[in-house]
Amino acid sequence: MSFIPRIFLPDGFADGEEMALDEPTSRYLSQVLRLETGAPLMGFDAGQRVFQLRFQKLENRQVWVQKISEESKSSVGTVRQIALGQSLPKAAKFDLILRQGTELGVQRFIPMVTRRSVSRPETSRFDHKQDRWLKIMVEACRQDVPAVPVAGS
Repeated sequence: MSFIPRIFLPDGFADGEEMALDEPTSRYLSQVLRLETGAPLMGFDAGQRVFQLRFQKLENRQVWVQKISEESKSSVGTVRQIALGQSLPKAAKFDLILRQGTELGVQRFIPMVTRRSVSRPETSRFDHKQDRWLKIMVEACRQDVPAVPVAGS
């Protein structure tokens, strides 16, 4: 089975349209994976849409991708939504819960502070934590998945 990299796209875009990716994603595709022009990619967004993409070019350290098509909900399959309510554990254990839960298919995490919670972070730190947690989940989505044929290849 071949590997098709998956990337998170902040906004959807039209078929055939090209889009420049952000710096961390561009670095991941060009320097870590060393993809070349024409390589197939799979993109997804917060609206749970899945896109077939193609690596178009690398220009000034920025990767450009072209949208080939959007997967229909029926071709992706019917998947039940999974939500995980988790009391905040001590230390950085919640990071591991987010990573592994995302890899298993959890779509929604509900961090909770319960009566018996040992971890009670300050409210002011939640903005920083949310940014960190989002990065962890996006990284977890990059894990190896079975290849899906790209149209036109």
